[in-house]
Amino acid sequence: MHILITNDDGYLAPGIQILAESMITHYDPYGTPICWDGPPGAARDAGPGTDFYSVEHNQVSVTPLQIDLSRHDSIDPLQQWLTALDQ
Repeated sequence: MHILITNDDGYLAPGIQILAESMITHYDPYGTPICWDGPPGAARDAGPGTDFYSVEHNQVSVTPLQIDLSRHDSIDPLQQWLTALDQ
């Protein structure tokens, strides 16, 4: 769910962005490569009704996220295994 809060409390669709530019690679003083994504690509769909358009017009885009990567079904077996190790 992507919500854009506008002055009139309306909701907008996320715009579409062209893929990021090429990876950027530099090297640390030890010669180890350090890589990261290049600059973001240009907005392809940034017309009225999109988050890109609204942000460009000094409004705020809010994307509520909840990320939980826990394997809840593995917690009890892991606890049992750890308990058995202590015995």
